[in-house]
Amino acid sequence: MIDMEQETLTVAKPLLRAIEEVFQISEEDVEEEQAIEGDFTSLVSESLEELNLGCVPDKLHHVKKKAKKWIDECVQEQNELPGSKTPSDIYSVAISTLAEMTARAIEQFHKAAELVLLMSRTETSALVRAQSLRKLTETIHKELSCLSTGFAGCLNTAADDAENPETVSPLITSVYLESANSVSYVINAFKLLQPVLQVSSVDEIQAGVR
Repeated sequence: MIDMEQETLTVAKPLLRAIEEVFQISEEDVEEEQAIEGDFTSLVSESLEELNLGCVPDKLHHVKKKAKKWIDECVQEQNELPGSKTPSDIYSVAISTLAEMTARAIEQFHKAAELVLLMSRTETSALVRAQSLRKLTETIHKELSCLSTGFAGCLNTAADDAENPETVSPLITSVYLESANSVSYVINAFKLLQPVLQVSSVDEIQAGVR
């Protein structure tokens, strides 16, 4: 930007500020925006399609599908055969699932960053991409919350069937804590994309793309 002419800077500064505002996000902001309607698979696909980078969310979808199947089967098995799932088993699956979802989300962000830098001069603006990535972040946050609630429900049922129900409460608390940690990791990963999108926007301006 140091070498930009004043006329170009006049265009660049508002755009850079607009992108910066998109990345001003906190866990509280995401909680307030949880009214997004739609299922996880379609919302993730939609967000990635808006990036116009050719990103495919197969790994995220796989984690979601596997987790939903496990929770549904757990609920059914607990209804049919009380005590069939131990709290420790449920807790182990819950923590590993949250970790995998977080890892896949950050991997998706990393891939998007690479592609933005390689394919910055396309018909999709950096600002639109920033907004799409924010929507993806909000969707992943919502899914992490849903997963923790689902696993907590299984743990609550297991507590009702356990000899010492009080031992399950710390596990439930831990699941929600890990979910909150996962959300923090995802939001921080999203924020790290800000300079990438700002560099892309400067490239657009210099190329005469608005």
